Amino acid sequence: MARKSVKEAGDAAPAKRTRKTSHGGICRTVDETQSQLGGSCFALHFCCGGERQHRRIVANIDVGFGNWLTIRGHGGGLSWERGIALENNGPSEWSLTIKPTGKIEFKLLLNDVLWERGDNHICNGNSITVVPSF
Repeated sequence: MARKSVKEAGDAAPAKRTRKTSHGGICRTVDETQSQLGGSCFALHFCCGGERQHRRIVANIDVGFGNWLTIRGHGGGLSWERGIALENNGPSEWSLTIKPTGKIEFKLLLNDVLWERGDNHICNGNSITVVPSF
């Protein structure tokens, strides 16, 4: 699926996408790109209904052609020893949907080699969006 620009100069509202999930719920994603006046980038994702909830981790970063992101951590099926590749959804968006468990602690890696800078991320809710730096 090709990703289109979700907010051009003069648009009234961010783009919204809705999809049916495999567990019968409805998910909606609302995206907004950086504004010409230096406004912040954000991506919101939430799910409603269905038999079970899931957690979605979103990373907003352009890692360059031929590179990829992986995640390592604890909780939700993650491991500190082995990275799991995130799905590339567009030039600057990577995501992973994981099992609904308690607290999830994680870090992102570039090409499963270079660890992102800073503290570990903590996800206690249904989703989290991060902007990693390497």
